[in-house]
Amino acid sequence: MKKVLLVIFLLFLLYAPFLTVRPIKNYYQNYETIAKKYECYPIETCETDFNGDGKPDIFSRINEPNEKEGYFERLKIFVGNDNQTKEIFNSKYDHTDGTFRTHVAVFEENGQKKLVVYDTINTEQFFYWDGNKLSPTLKRTQLELEIWKAMSLNDDTGGFNQKIAIDLTFIFMFGLYYFVLLSFIGMYFYFQNKLKLKLS
Repeated sequence: MKKVLLVIFLLFLLYAPFLTVRPIKNYYQNYETIAKKYECYPIETCETDFNGDGKPDIFSRINEPNEKEGYFERLKIFVGNDNQTKEIFNSKYDHTDGTFRTHVAVFEENGQKKLVVYDTINTEQFFYWDGNKLSPTLKRTQLELEIWKAMSLNDDTGGFNQKIAIDLTFIFMFGLYYFVLLSFIGMYFYFQNKLKLKLS
């Protein structure tokens, strides 16, 4: 019986670190799923129809140098309007690299078409279609905040580096934990065998 309890205890010690990792892993996996579902990248691949004319809207990155702001690209969205295009959105756009850029998500919630942006250069980042253009949202829903958070975790300025730091920390802590644990187990069996030899 003692041996069985000892084996169970050792198995628990071996598995214990994973009990702390799983909630954190699930947290990040949940946001990864949200980002994959809602974010569109590259920007030109965004597919939506804000004005309901049956034609896909146009998402464009346009080079418009502005020395005062230091950003040279703008994100513009156009809809069809009597065989012409009408601009409904115009904001700064940054693309330093794959994980340091302007993130965009388009979706519909409760029959209302919305746009969420994540970056560090635009103060307004939540918008809805008001029937004429994309206007800033004053009251954010839980879904909007979840999408924004999910996109922030895929950016260097949000939580991307934090995720990497957490992974590296866990690798180090796991290594240290198992090194100490296996050392104690080794010492335990070593002294047990030594004691048996003395008694015999």
